[in-house]
Amino acid sequence: IPFPYLGDPQVGKRMHMPGGQEWYAVQTVRSVVQMTGRGVRSADDWAVTYVLDSQFGSNLYKRNKKLFPKWWRDAVEFMPRSQLMKAGMR
Repeated sequence: IPFPYLGDPQVGKRMHMPGGQEWYAVQTVRSVVQMTGRGVRSADDWAVTYVLDSQFGSNLYKRNKKLFPKWWRDAVEFMPRSQLMKAGMR
């Protein structure tokens, strides 16, 4: 998950301001949505994207679901690790 770098002085200052935690989450969600859209270049195009990071489901998405666009949330499917393993994704 592309969390903003906490060692960056600007990020650190922003985090300690009122609303800093939500700002941090918004930046991360924005990056994830943008990254998953890289495979789509037109209205008729589509892509399948796998997010293989346990931080996504247990942290970012779970805590900040409302920050993701509805069209993006509607497309999310969680797959158990065992199913990924059967599909050959290790």
